[in-house]
Amino acid sequence: MENVRKEILKIEDVSLTYHTKDDEIIALKNVNFNVYENEFVAIVGPSGCGKTTILSLISGILKPSSGHIYLDNKE
Repeated sequence: MENVRKEILKIEDVSLTYHTKDDEIIALKNVNFNVYENEFVAIVGPSGCGKTTILSLISGILKPSSGHIYLDNKE
């Protein structure tokens, strides 16, 4: 019997651009990753690299400028 891992989160080509009065700031560009059931995942990096932005997108607080986020196969 084949061991099939259940995908619970899929981040597909996600980008986010913040628009200010004077400028555009690219916060994330073409981010891709998957998280599978029973995996432990950590998002680490220096200040300003997009950790909180990714979590805000996953939680639905922010909407991506482009790309798709699937949680339990639902966008």
